[in-house]
Amino acid sequence: MTESGEVRGPVVFGQVHMPTLLIPVGPFFIGWVLATETLLPTEASFFIALVSIFPFLGLGTLLLNDAYDREVDALSKRKRNYASSTGRVNGGTLKGYAAISFAVSLLLALLVSLGFLVVITMLVVLAVLYSMPPIQLSRRPGLDLAANAIGIGVLCTIAGWVIEAPSSLPPTAWLVTSALGTSTFFMLPALMDHVSDDEGGKMSIVVALGWRRACLLGAVLIGLADVGIIYMSVNSIILNPDFLWVAWVIILGELIVFPLLAFRRDLVKPLTGAMGGLLFAGNLLIVLSYLGMLGPF
Repeated sequence: MTESGEVRGPVVFGQVHMPTLLIPVGPFFIGWVLATETLLPTEASFFIALVSIFPFLGLGTLLLNDAYDREVDALSKRKRNYASSTGRVNGGTLKGYAAISFAVSLLLALLVSLGFLVVITMLVVLAVLYSMPPIQLSRRPGLDLAANAIGIGVLCTIAGWVIEAPSSLPPTAWLVTSALGTSTFFMLPALMDHVSDDEGGKMSIVVALGWRRACLLGAVLIGLADVGIIYMSVNSIILNPDFLWVAWVIILGELIVFPLLAFRRDLVKPLTGAMGGLLFAGNLLIVLSYLGMLGPF
């Protein structure tokens, strides 16, 4: 602790929400599974790539964003106790740790392959554009949503894929569906923070649209993601037609979240957890079905 009471060092990592840090791991792992057609990794390159993304790329992204959102986060119920929100750590310290995290992520990526390094570099650039002025995509309605969809839903999937298949890309239908699903999950924390973002002058897509229209957008996004699953299943792209027999419960569960939120703001936290669980279960079923581990489904 400094004489001014400011805390430096590992305390900054205490404000990192682990579930948020883990979000990119799902698309990364699915991309790898699609390319290798195996469930359990054994190659060192996979584990080096994983560490590049989790924790280092994720830490850099979150800490850089927190460095520029301290005033807004101080107004947020779920972020007001962060070290950055309470003044125990300043923006410069957060940016320093973010830079170190990005550097380690890039060095690890270099050990994996040139293709993987290119994807990680693109993700670092996107993280900088998302958080730092003057562009600061996080404060540009629509572009905040697109940045998360492209970064997590598309690029993280490609990151897993290029480890095994560096000269090709995953099926386009899956990349689009993954982007739509990621967009959906971005909307939920944005809804949780809409009051503090509005009060702090952060123009997120939820602030720009208002609560109910933002819920309508979320419903459309998850609906389109589910249409993507149905399309791939019917056309035997990754999935087979019988997959829908095990997926329909999850699809219905996903479709009711945003309409319910439109009228019950008090349920935003539990419904965010529920949507996270549904997306996790759905992706797990997709992986198992793709690998032929669900029998006829």
